[in-house]
Amino acid sequence: QKNKNENKLATTNFYNRLLSELDDIGWSNLTFLSPSLETLAFKLNDRKSRIHIIKVQLDSINYPLTPPLCSAELPELPLISWTTNSSIASILDQFQKQVS
Repeated sequence: QKNKNENKLATTNFYNRLLSELDDIGWSNLTFLSPSLETLAFKLNDRKSRIHIIKVQLDSINYPLTPPLCSAELPELPLISWTTNSSIASILDQFQKQVS
């Protein structure tokens, strides 16, 4: 079954918001960005200076109405709190609290 958004294009609002959020987070924390700009990975350091990679999957058609899907190689993932006013930075903050 094909994704219902597969043939739809993201709006300029999505790209503008994403670029603004990445500017706020800092591009140096970004370790991966897919060509579609829907899949991103960020590095976080824990208190022992170990690096953890947080993967974020955005729905470019419905972001921020639809919360991003997140994954990381952690023993326990935080329960992500999300509202339409949330941002990728708020997700990273929640993961940072988990690894600190």
